[in-house]
Amino acid sequence: MARSPNIFIDPAGVVPSYSWEINHSEEESIAKSRQMADGAATDNMGMIPQQGAATPLILSWKGTILTKNQLDKMLQFWELCEEQSIYIQDFSGASYEIIITDFQPQRVAAARNPRDQANAPLWTWSYTLIMRVLQVFSGDWVGVTP
Repeated sequence: MARSPNIFIDPAGVVPSYSWEINHSEEESIAKSRQMADGAATDNMGMIPQQGAATPLILSWKGTILTKNQLDKMLQFWELCEEQSIYIQDFSGASYEIIITDFQPQRVAAARNPRDQANAPLWTWSYTLIMRVLQVFSGDWVGVTP
């Protein structure tokens, strides 16, 4: 079976799409929450539930980066989100319009990194990537307001 990479896509077409060298390995749960409160009825006969706005749809992924090239590409799309939204398609085919809100790479020393021998000292990076969904194009959350 062929590998399906996550793909960052610049909808403006200025930055080339990037097929991730290594997909994320962990996801936080995707959840929607509705703000609820109770208000007093004017006839003093109990409380009336009041519904507020729903929280945004957030994707939170964690993984490992083994090459400086992947780190550079992820930083490039982080920077692009300063000016515009981007698209992401995950390995399952789900696709979203998103803004990267947090990218937290952490260097981890490695005794040996055969995937990236050109960059010394030898490092890998563990990361957390948090994305706010603006629109759902395909996948389980289609039809849900982000």
